[in-house]
Amino acid sequence: MYFPSKKDSWLAMILWGVVLVCLIDGIFNFQWGVYMLPSPLDGYFMKLAVLLIISGSLLWVWFRTGYKIGEQWLIVHFGPIKKKIPIEEIGKVFPSKDPFIAPALSVNRLEIHYGNGRYVKVSPKDKGLFLKQLREKLTRKESPYDHS
Repeated sequence: MYFPSKKDSWLAMILWGVVLVCLIDGIFNFQWGVYMLPSPLDGYFMKLAVLLIISGSLLWVWFRTGYKIGEQWLIVHFGPIKKKIPIEEIGKVFPSKDPFIAPALSVNRLEIHYGNGRYVKVSPKDKGLFLKQLREKLTRKESPYDHS
């Protein structure tokens, strides 16, 4: 089952603001920033291409961040990045609130510990259903959701 990421409104304003500024500056050529490109590349179309790539990458992250729980894998999508975590390696899941970089679009996250001291932070929109599905997939008796 696929779970899209929860999206915080403050992050939406920042991301969409950057996308709009890039697109408006690229299309209308307002010269809002300093573009240090070699002279053969210092043209309107090159600047537009760079700004479109930046905007496209941000939109890719916005629309393609989510988590899929399969039979054997938890698959984490973060834009173009895909990480596969074996379900049987998942140890514990803790609630977490931090603004640091993670494949999550909200600061209200779950910290999933797996393998040998590894972890990933996710922010599914429906945490309850996500945890229920994860519990069903685990073959161990203990609950992966630890409130301590």
